[in-house]
Amino acid sequence: MIEENLNPHVIVITPPSVFDAAVILRTLYAGLGVKEWRLTIVGLGKRIPLRLVVESRTPVEVLRANVSTELEEPSKPVYVVDPRGEPAWSLPPPSSLVVDYSGTYSSRLSEAKRVRSLGLNSLTYEAIGIIYEYWIRRLARTLPRAEPYSRDIRSGVYIARKSLEALSVLDNYVILEPSIIVYTLRKIYLSKRAIIDPRTTAIRISHVNGLVREEIEAIMYSVKGYSMLGSIKIVYTSGILEIMDNKGLAYRIVIDPARRRACSAPGLCVSLDTKQELNGLNYFVDQS
Repeated sequence: MIEENLNPHVIVITPPSVFDAAVILRTLYAGLGVKEWRLTIVGLGKRIPLRLVVESRTPVEVLRANVSTELEEPSKPVYVVDPRGEPAWSLPPPSSLVVDYSGTYSSRLSEAKRVRSLGLNSLTYEAIGIIYEYWIRRLARTLPRAEPYSRDIRSGVYIARKSLEALSVLDNYVILEPSIIVYTLRKIYLSKRAIIDPRTTAIRISHVNGLVREEIEAIMYSVKGYSMLGSIKIVYTSGILEIMDNKGLAYRIVIDPARRRACSAPGLCVSLDTKQELNGLNYFVDQS
């Protein structure tokens, strides 16, 4: 079994414009975050151009840590982006990926394999497709995930389904709509003779590493006399929704926003697709 390399070094040689370099940089930053990748750009000068900072919408802190204009010997294996090359999906990820717009540098890399994505004429968009194939898709599969948990299985499945309906995008960051989550819990806790009211929601976004943390505080009252029973804390971060009440952790829902899938217990997941195969059973997800 070939070990996958998930720490890419992308080398861009004489891009036709700052925009082309910026698109590749933006893909790396948006898809992989801030760590474990490098980008070398040759042909735009010895200093990183201001336009690259602006057009890539990448934080200066990330640029200083991950981007260089000094060419170094690429680590092997080395692949060269070539619309006539082998399909990227048929080969394991390289250590270095070269995007050579002039062809001069890559012609000296005799041992390098030539790879393609869709076979487009644009090297820039071929490179983006290859980066996505080798690293962004694989990163999504290898991210550590918490173990889903539900104190009550039936209620957990209901929360999982409603959490998918609550998915929303704020300035390109995935969050959960607080009202949907809180009023989902209100229905569940009514069976326990308690009513839930939202109090505060705080959303913290790191624009450097892309992390999102959403905290919702709710108050729990008795349905008889409306005396306060305690508080409920709801935390959503990196696809993990945790709900804590006065007895401790009640639910941990593991959400995959890209696949529109959420798990409420080990092996028990729901999807917004009409049908989902779960534990050998056809599980129909009601979307009403």
